[in-house]
Amino acid sequence: MSHLLDLPVEIITRILTQLSLQELIRCQSTCRRLKRIYDQSSKLQYIVEIEVAGMLDNPRCRISVADKLEALRHRERAWCSLRPTFTKTVPIPRQSCGLYDVTASAYFLGVASESTPPAVYELQSLALPSISTATASHTEIRSDKEIVDFATAIEEHDLIAVVRKAGTIDAFSGPHGLEIVLLRHSTRQPHELADQSIIHVPSPHMVAGINIEISGENLILLPALGLGGMGPLQVYNWKTGALRAWTNAISNQGVLFLREDIFLCPNVFNMTLDIFCIPDRSEATGSIELHRPTFRLSLPILSGSHTISGIECRCEPNPTSGNSFPQYAPQSRPFVNDPERAIAIFSFDIREHTELQSRPFIMLVHRKTLLSAVSTLHALEAVHPVQATPWFDWGKDSVRWLDAAETGSRFITCTSGERYVNISLNARRIPSPISIIDLNQYRIRRALAGFDVYPRHDSRLVTPTRTIGDPEHDSIDEEHVGKPEFTENVVSELSFAEFATEEKFTYDAVMIDEERVIGIRSRHEHPAANISRVDVHYFG
Repeated sequence: MSHLLDLPVEIITRILTQLSLQELIRCQSTCRRLKRIYDQSSKLQYIVEIEVAGMLDNPRCRISVADKLEALRHRERAWCSLRPTFTKTVPIPRQSCGLYDVTASAYFLGVASESTPPAVYELQSLALPSISTATASHTEIRSDKEIVDFATAIEEHDLIAVVRKAGTIDAFSGPHGLEIVLLRHSTRQPHELADQSIIHVPSPHMVAGINIEISGENLILLPALGLGGMGPLQVYNWKTGALRAWTNAISNQGVLFLREDIFLCPNVFNMTLDIFCIPDRSEATGSIELHRPTFRLSLPILSGSHTISGIECRCEPNPTSGNSFPQYAPQSRPFVNDPERAIAIFSFDIREHTELQSRPFIMLVHRKTLLSAVSTLHALEAVHPVQATPWFDWGKDSVRWLDAAETGSRFITCTSGERYVNISLNARRIPSPISIIDLNQYRIRRALAGFDVYPRHDSRLVTPTRTIGDPEHDSIDEEHVGKPEFTENVVSELSFAEFATEEKFTYDAVMIDEERVIGIRSRHEHPAANISRVDVHYFG
């Protein structure tokens, strides 16, 4: 009788590549031959280590698997020790204004006009360096109308969607109409996949701000109106220009995609995370009103004297259509962050009724945790009435809360993949280290098992049952946050690792993208107002 181990090594290796991560790890423990095959196979090691790292392999990258494995290991060592491959200062070519974003491909800033107050008619895009000898290439996107905001889907579609004021009054657009201009980022020309290069958005009310997100073919536009009101959230198919769905069941300007067809909005009135499903119906039937969320996840209850005065949320990178690999990711990059493993950040400003000053809190949770909560429904159909899942049933074990009163970020762009970056809010005056909080549970379990994952002497691991290490610059209370803001201490038991740089910096703020930590230096106290230069710390 033939046995598995009688087969040629090549066939055994091919069989092992079809196993899950857990199955492949268990196989190594069954016999010496399978362990030896694994130890001699770059392909098998790469399959394991790229999943542990929370990355996706780039099938268009032509370097060998052995070279990809070495690049991945170099990247992991650099991030886990917070020792960058190089650091480079990049000047900002034009005076910046409040608009900004950072993606794996580019860093964007609005260009301040000379008017008072300044408006934005241009965006500057900087491709930050990936090698020490490179310079940051700079391009500009110009508009003849005032730019309100923008969103990108560069790696999936080579797309930038610029929202601008229509500048005309007619029966369709109303007195405050908007336009969504769809451009190729690489050429700054109208995107040829869009049937309409400009989507006209009617608005009868003054728009105070915009939130816009793109995933797959879906583009979400959520305007904030004057006097604290919210306009209807609208879902467009950016390729056809058709309005697919809309809802008025929105209480604030936060929105993020969980999947191409599922999005989440925090509800500040109910203290819930409201999850909506975009109907899969023909656009020929017209747009569909989403009367209520499909699902609700409860947040900890605020005490009676407190309210939320502001909230932002983000999860980078965004999911792609059908979880396909982003086709415009550079071929030179061997791997990219897995959107499902990415950390969603929710930034809350909580204020007591009698106080003018609010207190900031941050909540971190994996996108896959939120998707798992949705999958507990047997079908993605609205329940009447919608029943909210209690906080302790879904959040206690899967969420990490941070009291961000002393540390945090002035920007929401402080997470990428499973890492969160912060620096002291007083670093401009008192030099401070950059701190990374890592929520990759594979790395943390390996560290707890004795592997040298985090070589920094000041790193610490925090689990529900123990804390290992006690660095000088620990930035969060591992046990609980929230009294007196919440009715009870908010317990969050998601394990994490925290470590800080040896060097101290005088940055106004820090950001993070897939490969870099970006230190912000501005000419004023508010870093978004006039950024003079950025320091790029490249890790890979």
